[in-house]
Amino acid sequence: MILDLGTGSAGGPTAIDHVLVVAVTILLPIHDLLFWYPRLLRADSTRRERGRSLAYFESAVIEWALSAVVVVLWIARGRPLPAIGLGMPGGWGFYAAAGLALGLVGFLTWQRLSLVRSPDPEVKSAVLRQLEPLRALLPRTPGEMRGFIGISLTAGICEELLFRGFLLWYLGSRVPVLAALVLGAALFGMAHAYQGSRGVLQTGVVGLGLVVLYVVSGSLWVPMLIHAFVDVNSGLIAYTFLRRPVAPPRPDAGPPAGLDA
Repeated sequence: MILDLGTGSAGGPTAIDHVLVVAVTILLPIHDLLFWYPRLLRADSTRRERGRSLAYFESAVIEWALSAVVVVLWIARGRPLPAIGLGMPGGWGFYAAAGLALGLVGFLTWQRLSLVRSPDPEVKSAVLRQLEPLRALLPRTPGEMRGFIGISLTAGICEELLFRGFLLWYLGSRVPVLAALVLGAALFGMAHAYQGSRGVLQTGVVGLGLVVLYVVSGSLWVPMLIHAFVDVNSGLIAYTFLRRPVAPPRPDAGPPAGLDA
């Protein structure tokens, strides 16, 4: 299947498409960088736990809302869904990409299990160092882990639709296809500016890999699966090393400090 980047059967971008691109590539990253993530960093340890759950929910609502607007307007204009990667999967490219994705899922699962089962304290120290830049965002409790799975699935579906489907179609109408693919990956990295320069670079590289899966498979289904799995897998690693067991109160414990008996 050949991707319909650019105008093609979907027609050219309209004014509302320009607005949506600004929302996805500028307004959403600014919100995350200046408001969403800093709230977590400023919160104290008690409020931060509640803040994480609220952050997951807020991010999910925004991404689902943007994705819904894109799909509704796309269908309302009679544009073909395959033009934004939502066509029926099939063909050798899809099965090749699916096989590659399954191999990656197996490797990442093996890697995660090896890390969490390792008795070497240096392994734990190394993992904690890797997690430190995003520590405020990562799950620590069972409830937060469930919320993190939810936002991971949201990112897998919505970010692929917005950045790989809609944005690449839009860019393909303005620049050559190869430039659109590279620029799309760069904008995906910049959308994660709250992770710092290293996070932007790493996310941009991941974006390029997802672009390759999109091009080879001819649809978004495989990139969606891999994106969601990578996020969930990372959350499980973080939860394993950062979780805080809730200790039951001791029967002989007195009243909390500052309260009368």
